[in-house]
Amino acid sequence: MLVIEPLRQAVYNEMRSVLGTQSTPSVACHRPDSIRSLDIEVRDIARNYCDRAIRIVERNNLTIQRFNAITQELNRAGQNSPIHNQIQRELIRLQQD
Repeated sequence: MLVIEPLRQAVYNEMRSVLGTQSTPSVACHRPDSIRSLDIEVRDIARNYCDRAIRIVERNNLTIQRFNAITQELNRAGQNSPIHNQIQRELIRLQQD
């Protein structure tokens, strides 16, 4: 998450700058139809992001499904949950290494 989130934000900013006033589309790397349905101007941006994100997840010995499940659980549990606190501690530890 520490690596993917800044990448995700940069990609959405790039897509916003290309699309202008159009709303920024949602991209789900595990759903190829979400990329195919994008405007041609941002499709390559999304594909590049997904390729990079998938490599990051796999380098950390996770499957995309497991990464998504962790992310969904984190979002569902909220900021005061044990899983959120555990991830925050791990992110801090990784930043200090």
